[in-house]
Amino acid sequence: MTNRDYLIRRQVLLVILMWCASAPPVTATEPGPDRTKLSTGGRVTGFGWYAVEVQSGIKEALLRNNTTRTASISGVRIRIWVDKRGRVTRAQLVDTTGSPSLDSVFTDQVLTGLQLKEPPPADMPMPIVLRVSMQAQSPFGGYASQVRSRIVEALLQNSKTRDALIVEVPIRIWIDNNGRVTRAQLAVSTNNPSLDSAITDEVLTGLQLKEPPPADMPMPIVLRVSTHPSS
Repeated sequence: MTNRDYLIRRQVLLVILMWCASAPPVTATEPGPDRTKLSTGGRVTGFGWYAVEVQSGIKEALLRNNTTRTASISGVRIRIWVDKRGRVTRAQLVDTTGSPSLDSVFTDQVLTGLQLKEPPPADMPMPIVLRVSMQAQSPFGGYASQVRSRIVEALLQNSKTRDALIVEVPIRIWIDNNGRVTRAQLAVSTNNPSLDSAITDEVLTGLQLKEPPPADMPMPIVLRVSTHPSS
């Protein structure tokens, strides 16, 4: 098994989707070459990529909230209902975080009303059930999350990287006081030299971020980045 195969299998195992009792059973399977796949009653579907996007959006929201950004959340299962505009209209915790007050903040302040970046596929069953884990963040965690989101956005806009499946690739970036990426390195190759070059030279180096880093934030920033194209 190659390093890339191992990373893909690991990513698929981390994303577990289940549907309400009336929906066909859904189990995670190994992704194809262009996206995460799911099998529904023997039929291959394309809901996996959206599950990854939702999980990423929830983690970003947890980091923005003053209560949850410093909490350690380990494998908590959640049910969410998402409307056609990509807004979470209802949320439930299948498991407790171990703190009733944190549970309440999680469902009422972070999840319910959360606007996701994209609406769900038209035929996607509800609720979506995900496992969410997050370690307590350093004071720089919120900024790192913003940087990761901007990088993913830039990767999906570039013609050479937007159709690539990038799974948990660790990158090092250096950012100046104006919020511009001055240097970038991949800590682990994608096993595609041309893709590596496009990521570091065309997407990352020179990328303008929305905000400059905190004055005392050490460089480089090390992030793991994943993209799952929808087509």
